[in-house]
Amino acid sequence: MNVTKIRRIFEPGQLRPFKHLHDKDMTLEAFDEIGFSFDKSALDTLMSIQGGKACGMDASPDMQTTPSASAAVQFLQHWMPDTIELLTTANDLDKALPRVLAGRFQDEVIVQAIAELTGMAAPYSDRGAGNFADFNLNYEVRHVVRQRVDMEVGRYEEMTSAEAHVNAAELKRNAVRRILETTRNIIGYKGYFEGVNRTYGLLNDPNLGAYETVAAGASASTEWKNKTALEIQRDILAAISKLSAQCAGNFDSDSDRFIILISQKVKDYLNKSNEYKLTVKAWLKENYPNVELRTSAWLNGANGDQNVMYVFADSLGGHKVMYNLVEDVLRLMGVAQLGVITQEQYANACAGVMVVQPLGIVRYTGI
Repeated sequence: MNVTKIRRIFEPGQLRPFKHLHDKDMTLEAFDEIGFSFDKSALDTLMSIQGGKACGMDASPDMQTTPSASAAVQFLQHWMPDTIELLTTANDLDKALPRVLAGRFQDEVIVQAIAELTGMAAPYSDRGAGNFADFNLNYEVRHVVRQRVDMEVGRYEEMTSAEAHVNAAELKRNAVRRILETTRNIIGYKGYFEGVNRTYGLLNDPNLGAYETVAAGASASTEWKNKTALEIQRDILAAISKLSAQCAGNFDSDSDRFIILISQKVKDYLNKSNEYKLTVKAWLKENYPNVELRTSAWLNGANGDQNVMYVFADSLGGHKVMYNLVEDVLRLMGVAQLGVITQEQYANACAGVMVVQPLGIVRYTGI
């Protein structure tokens, strides 16, 4: 093959002249001698595509721009449509003990009158004096705790956040709500102490009885994770039996509604089954149709790092056994426009948990 045929492959100027060679000498062999090797079959294929203009053999000139990918990374991104809010311990107080709206935001205390009826009958006599019936009145007082959280958002902040598909004002309001709800849950479980106030929670109300430790199982452990289904059933049965005996006929587990509130950590152990393939949960619902099973993460390790269980009647004598006292879940207190800044103030108010029928609740630890 001579140089004329080879030149058909390249654009004009892509082959530099070789002064020591003449066109008549420019054969494939001549090219091979100066370091350009061609396989004849490959060269024939090359000449057949795109009119012989597919590639060049000159050295590449130096680049004048910075090497880069074929497409900038910003054009290769997919943004998920929503923003994920990170979670902490669940605010589950209202599930464990439904709230009771009592009082007003401006109230300082919640007062519950407790009356004990007194007196004794005397043998009847037409002329003798009878004994008088009376009552002894006490008052349970819980102080209201008010909490406040503010937020502000600027106009430019909203504009730039919107470009990132984020609603700054909405996220900040969600943060306000979460902060106030978390605070109310902490008070509802652990109380709030500020000197002489009386604001208690489900875990430390002074009217609660002492914890009892559940019996050890065959493994010598009290914890449900180490117990059989039958041993867990015995723990629950013992708690229900104690509640019935303690209420002295004012509570019937067969007909009255009651609640078993357990640590969230041990909930799944109620799915353990006995030799008849009956789970603890199924046994409980079959034998006590009026029971309601509730769980709370706040009962995890609630007593010296031990998980706990509460068993309580929903009501005794027509009154709730305990109250989750709330005045305001969320109250918008004010809005101010300061130039390009919008400020909002929010608050809530609660009085913790009040146990008003101590006989109606038993609690166990070590589960």
